[in-house]
Amino acid sequence: MGSAIIKPFEHNSDHLVFEAIRKNKFSMAKKLIFGGKDVDCINYLGATPLIETCKAPDVPNTRKKREEFVQFLIDKGCKTGKHDIYGWTAVLYAEENGHSSIAQMLNRYESKTSCYKRREDISFVLKPVIEELEVHFEELESTRRQSTIYNTFE
Repeated sequence: MGSAIIKPFEHNSDHLVFEAIRKNKFSMAKKLIFGGKDVDCINYLGATPLIETCKAPDVPNTRKKREEFVQFLIDKGCKTGKHDIYGWTAVLYAEENGHSSIAQMLNRYESKTSCYKRREDISFVLKPVIEELEVHFEELESTRRQSTIYNTFE
C-alpha cells in the first residue's frame, strides 16, 4: 500500500516552475510560464509561483532578478491575494523575509486592485447606505408606534 503523500506534483511538470524559483533561476521560470505553465499553478503546499518567490530570504545578488520576476508575474495576471495552506500570502512572506520593495510593490498593486473592485462591486458602496436606511426606518417605525399608543389614550 502506498503513502498518500507523493513527491510534489509528479503527475505534471508544474514542479519545474517551483524548482527553478527555489534555485533563483527566474529566467527558466519565465520560459516555463511563457511556454504555457499557469501563472497561478500551485505546489503541494498551496504556494503559487509568486508566493514561492517571496518565501526565500532576501539576498542582495538575487534581489533585482527577484523583483523583476515578481513584476513579470503581476504583468502576466497572477492573483496576488492567494494564500498557501498556512494562510500566508505573498506579501506576508515578502515582509517576513526582508523583501521590502516587493512588499511595497504588492501592496500598491493590491490597493489598486481593491480600489477597482470597489468601483465594480456596487454592493460595497450600497451596503452602508442600506444599513443606514434600515436604522432610519426602524427609528421611524418606533416613533410611529409610540404616537399610535399616545393617540389611543386621548
